[in-house]
Amino acid sequence: MLSGNKGVIFTLDMAFAVIIAVIILSFSTYYIIKSDEGILNKGQINRVGSDITALLDHLGILDSTNQDIIRLGIQNNKISFYHYRLKIECDSGPNLESGENLPSNGFIGSGQRVFVRNRITTIDNCIAKYWVWVM
Repeated sequence: MLSGNKGVIFTLDMAFAVIIAVIILSFSTYYIIKSDEGILNKGQINRVGSDITALLDHLGILDSTNQDIIRLGIQNNKISFYHYRLKIECDSGPNLESGENLPSNGFIGSGQRVFVRNRITTIDNCIAKYWVWVM
């Protein structure tokens, strides 16, 4: 009778330990996933801003000194539910700013891209600063 009780107690002890381990693992996984949601979304917003700016550079839109061309380039190439603002600063000017006004609250992703603007007589070193957000 003693050997039968030891097996039952050992089995119950092991089952109890497995249940506790599964509960702890479930709670820790839930909280890890929950804490990373904001970080992943913010990273995605920054990547979209970088992609839009890279596309504008690749299409040659950043080479323009015409603000209307830059504004149309932004409107035609950004994803509809992202809002975007761009500021271009060059060594010899002109500095241009285009896009939507920045919101007063919420997350705003930002970054910059260095590029060279080829003009007929000179080459300008420029920085495109961008801001992107979701409303």
